[in-house]
Amino acid sequence: MAVALALVVAGCQGSPAVVAGARVTAPEVEASLVTSNSGCRDHRSAVDAVLPGPGAATVGGVALPPGRVVDGGAVWVTDAPVPGSASVWAALEASYPSTGLWPVLLAGSPEWGAVAAPDEVPPPAVALARAWERTLPAGAEWDETVRDLVWPFHRAPVGIGPGVDTCAGPLVDTVSVAHDLRLALVAVARPADVVSRLSWPADGAGTTALLRSWETRFGAFVVAVGDDTVHLGVERPPPRVDDAYRLAAELFAVDPTLVTAELESIGALAAELPNRRVWSLSP
Repeated sequence: MAVALALVVAGCQGSPAVVAGARVTAPEVEASLVTSNSGCRDHRSAVDAVLPGPGAATVGGVALPPGRVVDGGAVWVTDAPVPGSASVWAALEASYPSTGLWPVLLAGSPEWGAVAAPDEVPPPAVALARAWERTLPAGAEWDETVRDLVWPFHRAPVGIGPGVDTCAGPLVDTVSVAHDLRLALVAVARPADVVSRLSWPADGAGTTALLRSWETRFGAFVVAVGDDTVHLGVERPPPRVDDAYRLAAELFAVDPTLVTAELESIGALAAELPNRRVWSLSP
């Protein structure tokens, strides 16, 4: 998606393998780094998830239309759009701690298939370095055009930037749909790991690592996926441009298309981030 940071969703374009009804053992979940005074709710699950079988299902007390397990993986999808899908998503999200099944709105027909196991996910700083190497290889000549692109940085940023502690509002407030969508339930211990179940990220393990880091630092959680796009709802976005430069560099490293004809540099992208409650990426 060339124009990112749009409202979710107008229909725009690892867990072990399981079968329907099987129990997915939850990996050990790291302690949340969301501080107690942030006002934002944690979104983790330490239960052993059980995927619904084929057909209609009830999950966490929420009735769902017919669906099926896809690709033999830890994902169950509805066969058709779900009436009132935004409200259904909210109810499923509220029950996630007790079900271990994270709901995802489907803005398209993404291809599922595990590309990364939890133990393959690198530290976020390593993932960021890999993303920068793909975007701007170390041997590339830093001419005036590239220097303008990465402004205000004179060179590729190194390391992970700070997070935000102030809650802008609950995650459910970020979810708005123009029409009903299909839903997926993904058996993961944390929403960031949804990406590890998709077949198309260039670096599934690295993208998962950065999504985990954004969860911790900004309360940014996967709420929808498209054919090649991940939409994140954000509880704790940067409040000021000065707080957003490092984050803009991280987002650019994962998805260089975020810098477009309208947003000509990382600095311009940073100016769009304060208080932005939705980020959209094509990793």
